This record gives sequence, structure tokens and C-alpha cells, in this order.
Amino acid sequence: MKTAVGVVFTAALGTALPHVDRSTTTLSSRDTESKLPWVVYKGTYGPCMSAVHGDAGREAIEQGCGTEGFCDLLNPVYGPDNLKRLSEKYGYANNTECYAAHDKIPWVEYKEDYGACMQAVHSSADREDFEEACGTEGFCDMFNPEYGTESLKRVLEKWGQYGYKTNTECFAGHTKKPWTEWKDYGACQKVAYASASREKFEDGCGTEAFCDLFNPEYGTDSLKRMTERYGYATVEDCIADHEPKP
Repeated sequence: MKTAVGVVFTAALGTALPHVDRSTTTLSSRDTESKLPWVVYKGTYGPCMSAVHGDAGREAIEQGCGTEGFCDLLNPVYGPDNLKRLSEKYGYANNTECYAAHDKIPWVEYKEDYGACMQAVHSSADREDFEEACGTEGFCDMFNPEYGTESLKRVLEKWGQYGYKTNTECFAGHTKKPWTEWKDYGACQKVAYASASREKFEDGCGTEAFCDLFNPEYGTDSLKRMTERYGYATVEDCIADHEPKP
């Protein structure tokens, strides 16, 4: 999936962005209003360019280019003059403040495509493309302080605009893991007796069965093994880390 981030800014350089009524986006109003919805870029170049070049406001640009594309217009790396002009138009001091004014970023499950993920890791992929290839879990794990200060410094230099300083903050900045319903016995049996990833286990057996792996009734050895593999200490911790059951 190609994101709109670079596309939007490149287009914005060649045209004066429209004047926008700041009454809908002022800092003071956002202190009391609910957060704006996070809009995912649909991958359609035409509507995005039409919104940027036309007499469109924030909402129209987000609908065409996604929240990521809109907020990236306020990235300080594009220069102080650009930031000053767009801050006056839209009311955000920078892209970090723009992200903070929106709902959490939608969770993306890892699709078990190791090649695509490695390509994203070793390229200059933006967040959307990275999560599309490696999942939200893979993206947020890069902010893990356990990997050392130098590693975290490099990650923050590239993705510090989201305001995350740790993997915990990154997870908190996304919606929770989706709740997956049980499908059938055959699908579950394929993953139940294998060292499957969380995504594969839930896809085969459902979230309820996955979280039940942390039931202390199965013995301390089993619980220790599951906790070391998946990170949850109790059934309750696992359930709380997912969206509510439908």
C-alpha cells in the first residue's frame, strides 16, 4: 500500500494551500472537544491531489489523503516557513499535535509475510507501509527500550513525530487488538499444537481460546511457558489487551 505522506507534501509545495476556517481546529476548542476520527488513506491518488489543489479544508484533505497525509503537512522537517504558514491555516503547532488531536491509529495485524516485513525494515518505509508489512506489534516493538539507547535513538529520529518514547506508549497510541471469533475445529487444530504466533493462533482458534491459554488451572508450568511465549500473565490481561467481545 502506497501512502499519501510524501505525495501530499510534494503537491503542497507547488500550490498555495486553501485558507481554512480556524474556528474548527483552534487549540482552545480541541481542549474541550472529542478527538477527530482517524482516517485511513484509501490509496487513491486522484482524490488526494484534488483535495490538496482544490479549495478543500482539513476534513476534505483527510478524506482524500488520510489523517497521516494531512498531519504530515505540518512536519517541521519541511522548514519553518512551511510550518508557520500551515499552522496559521489549520491551528496545529506541528504534526505531533495534529496526531494527538485525532483518535488512536487503527491496529494492523501481521500477515506473516516475512519477506515483505524485512523489505520494510531495511527500506525507508513510512509508518503506514511498515505496519502494513510487519503489523502494529512489529512497529511498536522497535520502541522497546530493551534494545538499547542507540537503537531507540535511531527509531525516535525516524518516527518521533508520533510522540512515542517507548513500545508501551506506541501500543497505547493504537486501538486494541481486534477480537477474533472461533471459526471451526479444523482451523484451530492446525495451530493449537504448533508454536504458532499470536496472530495465527487467534485466526485459527479465536481470541477467547487464545486468552484461555493463560488460565492458571492448566498448571504453573503451562502458564509460565505461555507467558514467556506471548507475554500475558493472566486471562484477564489478555482479554483487556483486545477490543471488547462483540
